Formats: sequence, C-alpha cells, structure tokens
Amino acid sequence: MRKVRAFLTLVPGIVLGCSAPLRPDPLAPRAVREVARFEACDHAGSALGRVLLLEIEDPVLPVRRYRVENVAGQWLGYLDANLGVHQRQPFEVDEVFLGVYPMEKGLALLYEVEGPVRLTPVELDRNLPAIELLPRQNR
Repeated sequence: MRKVRAFLTLVPGIVLGCSAPLRPDPLAPRAVREVARFEACDHAGSALGRVLLLEIEDPVLPVRRYRVENVAGQWLGYLDANLGVHQRQPFEVDEVFLGVYPMEKGLALLYEVEGPVRLTPVELDRNLPAIELLPRQNR
C-alpha cells in the first residue's frame, strides 16, 4: 500500500514538472557578437580609438550597444540604444551615467576631447565567424 501511495504521489509530480515550459534565466550569460566597427578620430584627424557596435542576444529582443575604446584598447564606456552615455570607472562595478547626447557629443565626452568625434567604418571580415565574447546557450 505504501508503494502504491508513493507511486501515485510521484507520477503526477513528474508529469506536471516536465510539462511546464522552461523559462530562460534572466541573469544567464548571453552571446555577444560584433556587428560593426568604427575608427574614431578628432577634428584634426588624430586617432582616438575605436567604437564597436555589439549585439547581445536576448530571448525577447537583441540589445545593441556601442562600446567605446581608446587606442590602447581600454574600455572607456558605452552608448546604449537611447544614446545614453555611460562612462566606465576603473575598479568600480557600476558605470557613471553622463546623460543623453547625440553620438558625436557623447563620444567627445568619453574621449575627453573638445569638438566632434568622426567615425570611419572599418570593414569586418565576413568570412571569419563572429567573435563571441560569451558562449552560446543551448537552444
């Protein structure tokens, strides 16, 4: 009788547990790929660094960010989809939100230069696989 009762308790739990759809973990790592690359120069033509358009894969909608790097490859900050400018702080967890600006002004703030920043597109080699900064999750 105990075995029957345990069986009747266990079977519905297994069936109901397996029938519910799995929800993706909102804090799970996401794959990131480089969509475009730009060289950044000041008004005099001096190289300031590069700007990478990155796309973060999300189950709902891909998220795009412009990552801003100096000539040494150090990450200065990023611009989000709404052109919010976020400056990275060394050894700090959170970025500093500088405000919402047109891209030229936001880049000038991150590069700490006067005047507009010009972007020149750099051709990506489409024969190579996209660089992924985080591994893809099982689909």
